[in-house]
Amino acid sequence: MRQSERRNNLRICPRRNSNTGGSDLWSSTLPLDHGGALTVFIEQSASFVGKSFTSPNVSGRQSAPDNRKTAGRSSRFRTRTNPLPIGIRPLTAPPPTLTRSRMTSLLLGVLSVIVAGSLTTTSTDSGRRVTLTESQKDDVRHAIETVVRCRQIPGITLSVVTSDVVLWKTTFGVADVERNKPVTTDTLFPIGSTTKAFTSTLLAMLLEKYSNRINWDTPIVNILGNDFKLYNKTLTDNISLRDLLSHRTGVPGYFLPLLAGLPENVTRKELVRRLRYFEPTHQIRTTFQYNNYMFMLAGYVAEVLENEEWEHLNAEMLFKPLGMTSTIYVRDINEETDMAEAYTLSEGRLTKINRTTLHQVDVAGPAGAIVSTATDMIHWLQFNLRGGRAPSGESLIAASRLKETYSEQMAAPSPMSDRDLKRPKYPISDIHAAYDLGWMTNYYRGYKRVWHSGGITTYKTMVWLYPDVDVGIFLSTNGPPSSNGSWGLILALYYLSDVLLNEDRWLNGSTLCDFPQPWASPSPEYRFQWPDGRVAGDRSDYLGTYRHPGYCDIVVADDPDGEAFMIRMGRFLEAELLYNETSETFYTRFVGELWYISEPVPVKFARSQPGGRIEELRIPFYTPYDTAKPIVFAKYSSTPLNVSTTSSDEAMTDAGSHLTWLVAGNLLVLGFSSLSACPVV
Repeated sequence: MRQSERRNNLRICPRRNSNTGGSDLWSSTLPLDHGGALTVFIEQSASFVGKSFTSPNVSGRQSAPDNRKTAGRSSRFRTRTNPLPIGIRPLTAPPPTLTRSRMTSLLLGVLSVIVAGSLTTTSTDSGRRVTLTESQKDDVRHAIETVVRCRQIPGITLSVVTSDVVLWKTTFGVADVERNKPVTTDTLFPIGSTTKAFTSTLLAMLLEKYSNRINWDTPIVNILGNDFKLYNKTLTDNISLRDLLSHRTGVPGYFLPLLAGLPENVTRKELVRRLRYFEPTHQIRTTFQYNNYMFMLAGYVAEVLENEEWEHLNAEMLFKPLGMTSTIYVRDINEETDMAEAYTLSEGRLTKINRTTLHQVDVAGPAGAIVSTATDMIHWLQFNLRGGRAPSGESLIAASRLKETYSEQMAAPSPMSDRDLKRPKYPISDIHAAYDLGWMTNYYRGYKRVWHSGGITTYKTMVWLYPDVDVGIFLSTNGPPSSNGSWGLILALYYLSDVLLNEDRWLNGSTLCDFPQPWASPSPEYRFQWPDGRVAGDRSDYLGTYRHPGYCDIVVADDPDGEAFMIRMGRFLEAELLYNETSETFYTRFVGELWYISEPVPVKFARSQPGGRIEELRIPFYTPYDTAKPIVFAKYSSTPLNVSTTSSDEAMTDAGSHLTWLVAGNLLVLGFSSLSACPVV
């Protein structure tokens, strides 16, 4: 509404106010462009000024003034209802006698300030619209460039939005170090476990569709049928979508087989069947245990409900209506895909990781297989900030249903709560409150943050939403996977958050590089002392194939180039087995595609009786390895196998079969980059 139109619409109504000693009370009402009306009351007596107004689209009548008696001759504002933020200071001296002309000018000025604010700001719980000026961008850019330099991060892509405005879309560093190729906002980055929020949102949409049949607490067996089984009857009969999406099934993560990579011929349906052999370590709904397999199962539930694969459902129900036109899946990646390369630090230098290893997550796609860009992730952030509305304005899901995915399920789960920053040790606090449904809830400096991280090979991603102030952030990097690199990512987000939230910066050029100093001592760098012991007795007794119905076979063979044994599992896991005589334990030193993984896994062999033959291999599948209950693999074949004798070309001739490949009755050991067998269960 223009100034002249406001003047023409302004209605001034002088009247007497008996409750304030017979003073003159002036009021005016102005219709607002977006509904409702604004009424201002000015009392001419001992100089007090008051105001009240109706909230747009809330009340059809104007609010009555506050008629409580005033004492003295002070000047002040009175507010009866004030849903819109305004910043008008009270008068500091008695005003002159107000004529109608003066009153019109005064009221018009007051209304101009109020209405301008109501039309150009987003109402938030903080009463302030979040902005990002050019000088603030320069400030943050300098901070992130500092982090990139001192923490050796190759590249970063970043988006910052409100529900209706893209505040910033930018990049830092390179996507390809060798070619010095810069990151762009359209560069693809695997976003890892931030995929989980897409899966929970997809399921929320399906629950809305099938609300008369299922809900978050419907037992999975009621959806999948009696063929669905978990380790025991309690789990089978009771586990629900809520349990799967909040990691409270009681089943640990068993991550190592996923890292090893399941063969391409293992389907999602078959992997669901294998879950019946995954032993729980806690009672259902008592303990937080991060589990990618359970998110895979949740995605499989969506597939059964719609008779379409999870990837197709995601694309049709989310990517397309949101305009995420560049977003793909890990399974779509090949050597020609234009994406950021992954890097780790080797002897102080950034070294490229083979992108093939990304395919370890293919079959577990609903847990972490999305690959996206800063441009596309803008739409995902705004979809969540808008309560489920697409850029077109179409509501893809009821806001109340979407909000359920942010609801707190498992309070302050460890180990996440172990990373809390707390006062007075630190100058600020960042406290984990709960794991939700594919999201987490934290409180940073008192602000609620709904978020999730994602990590796959050496890529790291963060999606942060501050729903109460209408802000969303997406940030992704292509390495390195060290604690130093991970903290760099978080510190950059802290600095950016402080700017957006208008809080004092607690980080600077020094602490961005030195954190956790000066507040805490850094954790000592992990250096494992590799053992060099030799096994006594018959080495051939260790060799062979070991089998467990829930996992791919483990093959132990002689290393033709050294003293160690070699161990293989799945598509990618290949390691030397180095022996510690004192503990009678072997430790893996990864080679091949997973060479960049530095943490060793302890492996033990068990004999049927003292002096007897080796019958079992025992290996933990989740961290901390030293305390995890090991998985027992029974020896299936005892024939020694040399890792260099079989070519992958020979092996792949039967790659389409689910059956174990056999040569002269013994398991065929596949080549360097191929598979170990995963028998059908």
